[in-house]
Amino acid sequence: MSGNSRAAGGLGDQDPDLLLLISSYLDARDLARLSLTGRRTLVRIADEAARHAVESRAPGLFPKYDDETWTLTLHHHELLGRPLRLDTLVGRDVRHVRRDGAAISVSTDQYMTGVSDAVMRVGRHLAYFKRSGGNNVYLGVTRPLKGLGRLGFDNYMPFHQSHQTELLNQFDPVRWQYNNVHSCMLSCFYASCCWGDLDSNYGDAFVDGGEELQLDDGTEPIGLLLDLDEGSLTALKGGRRVGTLKHGLGGDYVWVVSLRCSTESTSCTVSIEKGDVAELQA
Repeated sequence: MSGNSRAAGGLGDQDPDLLLLISSYLDARDLARLSLTGRRTLVRIADEAARHAVESRAPGLFPKYDDETWTLTLHHHELLGRPLRLDTLVGRDVRHVRRDGAAISVSTDQYMTGVSDAVMRVGRHLAYFKRSGGNNVYLGVTRPLKGLGRLGFDNYMPFHQSHQTELLNQFDPVRWQYNNVHSCMLSCFYASCCWGDLDSNYGDAFVDGGEELQLDDGTEPIGLLLDLDEGSLTALKGGRRVGTLKHGLGGDYVWVVSLRCSTESTSCTVSIEKGDVAELQA
């Protein structure tokens, strides 16, 4: 066993060309399968190949915590590079309406939720949301929670106090940077900011701006810019900033959508699409 460990260590330290070759053929899922063999040499090779892939492609895009494997970090890197999806569905009456998983629909008057798997830890991230079927929609960010879609919620709203039990169960002060803004969402109906901590939920006016969203009819996508360098969540229309929802955000977040039907419609649909931060207007 010690011989295998030394051989694997030597491979990681002395043969970067082989690691580059391995990482060019295998993505994070392939390397994870290699790790599951349980053989120490293969586990070490997989993690070293993942480390090499992360450091050679985009160092600093997704900082690694000490208790994470390089294979998991590479997985997060790859998710950030892909089109956005609302991967996890929470509630009994919510479904995907596109094969790419980027749009969800409900036909009930209770709030259902879709959550992206792409974790955002540092930097600036932009998403655009299109909706139809009414304004009973909340758009924003929340904490990544393991197994959320398998907990059997009939309905779900991330910042609602009755749904905070799982947040407490998975409380992670390191990844959340001892920050108490665990969800922050734009209410399309009220054009206001709703956010929650471990104790309660709050409804606030925008920190600044927001007037352009008060008469929003849903025909134009709404953008949200999560800036983890500044710790802010900002709303956009037409590529322009129209209001800051909140300051003081920090730690790991994922995109989230909660929606329900209005009395005038039989269904409500929301889709998500990644935006290009570099193209933002001042």
